[in-house]
Amino acid sequence: MDHFTHISWGGGGGGLSPVITYLDITDTSVVGGSDGAITITATGPGTPFEYSVGFGYQTGNTFTSLSATTYTIAVRNISGFTATLGGIQVSDPSGGGGADPPYISGIIVVDSTTRVSADGSITIIATGGTTPYEYRLNNGEYQSNNKFSNLPANNYTLYVRDATGTVSSLSGIRINQPPIITGSIGRKVDRERYLQVPRVVVRGIKLKGSDDPVPINEIKVRVTL
Repeated sequence: MDHFTHISWGGGGGGLSPVITYLDITDTSVVGGSDGAITITATGPGTPFEYSVGFGYQTGNTFTSLSATTYTIAVRNISGFTATLGGIQVSDPSGGGGADPPYISGIIVVDSTTRVSADGSITIIATGGTTPYEYRLNNGEYQSNNKFSNLPANNYTLYVRDATGTVSSLSGIRINQPPIITGSIGRKVDRERYLQVPRVVVRGIKLKGSDDPVPINEIKVRVTL
């Protein structure tokens, strides 16, 4: 039996990793069989991608001859940034194979306002699996709050863990710092006036007062120096 998982947290902005957007999962036809399959669809920078379901990478995005169990899906781009999603289930007719996993369905990234400040933030939105969720950045501790504040410019790997202990992650998420702006005569422009305006990257989230998500390329901030 085929079933589908639609995973859409958006892309662009500070994200450097691929984005796993869709899974086509075929369950095994008999108990103990090995005719299951997973097809992975991904978008994002750094194509061509390589794909894995836990036992090595390949250029093709379809994996066949799979048994009923849970798999960790990974997509890697040419720069080495990887998006991973754990606990993906191929079932058999008995319903065995494991529980549905949690996954990161949305993130909000706020960049640093200056080149020396640590005032960025990341908010993780999770779906699926078994609530309540816990959240983690890089090698830190898990916490119940899905927002991480006072972050410096850096690359981050995001983790979500559900009540069953199943973990999904997403790597290559970046908090940026504003560039140094140089005037036309070669001197530095007053950075504070420019850098007080943070860039907010919204991925897969509806803006307040809007019925529909606003495309990333339509979110603009005008700065007058």
